Amino acid sequence: MTLITILGLILILIGIWGMLTQRNIIKIIIGFSIVDKVVDPIPSALVLTAIVIGLAVTALMLSYAIKLYEKKGTLDINEFKELKW
Repeated sequence: MTLITILGLILILIGIWGMLTQRNIIKIIIGFSIVDKVVDPIPSALVLTAIVIGLAVTALMLSYAIKLYEKKGTLDINEFKELKW
């Protein structure tokens, strides 16, 4: 395995760990963004499009986080019990 592959796997693991273990919604979004940036298997001609789509997805998640904060006054995921199954 090359060094780039190992670093990519480490970043994916850090992102997944961040999504699964954090209680703050902003930290969960950051973990998702780390995984999203590493896993993009897009050809080099479409890199700009991938960057724009990644930023748009992150912006959408952050706007949801802002609305959730306005509703509850916290970003702790355990406070949003009505949103769980």
